[in-house]
Amino acid sequence: MKVPSDCSWVWIGVLQHRKTARKYIKYTIANGKDTWFWHDPWLTDEPLLTQASARNLFDFPVDTRVSHILSNGMWNKKFRMLQDEDMRSAKLQVQINNFVEKDRVVWTLSVTGAFTSKSAYMALRKIREEVKWYKVVWGKLVVPKHSFTMW
Repeated sequence: MKVPSDCSWVWIGVLQHRKTARKYIKYTIANGKDTWFWHDPWLTDEPLLTQASARNLFDFPVDTRVSHILSNGMWNKKFRMLQDEDMRSAKLQVQINNFVEKDRVVWTLSVTGAFTSKSAYMALRKIREEVKWYKVVWGKLVVPKHSFTMW
């Protein structure tokens, strides 16, 4: 998705950091019914639809769910016997969780797996070295107008 020019600077920032934030998202597969095979990035950082090698390996319809490649709570034989090395190693990273009912999207920077703005901000911000003179500019007894001007 292209970043539109007619939206707020906050939304532009969010859209520009999507690719970076995507690496902190993990899909937990339970029954596979809630995860799109082609459209969700459940196997790699990108949806399989965007990967030519995956499109050549699988001849599934576009509306296929991950449940299509599961059998009795395990990967089916066709998926287990993949010859493509990249897909095989990616498959090993995805575990099927039979202890939960539904598939989940997990934010890996949170203990609970839920997304928080704070954890996203801390992960995406550029950490800079603290300057020695910051207490002169920012403090309880400093006039905010002066702090802003000096900063």
